[in-house]
Amino acid sequence: CQLPYFISSLDLGKLFVHAGFQAGVKLAEQHPWAMMTMRSLLADGRATCRGLLKMPWANNWTGPQTVYFGHDAARGLQIHPHAMGLDTGC
Repeated sequence: CQLPYFISSLDLGKLFVHAGFQAGVKLAEQHPWAMMTMRSLLADGRATCRGLLKMPWANNWTGPQTVYFGHDAARGLQIHPHAMGLDTGC
C-alpha cells in the first residue's frame, strides 16, 4: 500500500503533512525525507530534523495554502500565518 506524503484539500484550501515543507519548493518537488522528518531549517535553507528553537520551518512557509503538521512536540502548539503545528505531545 502506497500512501501519499501529504494531503491537499481543495475544498478547505489546506495542506496536511507529517513534518513539514520547504518554502519555495513546489509541492510535487518536495523531498519525502523532509516531509516526514524536518523540524527546522538551517541558515542555508536546508531542512534538518533537529529542533532548532529559533528556526522552525513554518516561519518561512508563505502559503497560499495553510499547512497543518505534527512531528514537533517539543515546540508544542505552533501558530504561524500559513502553518499550524498540532503536535502537543499528548
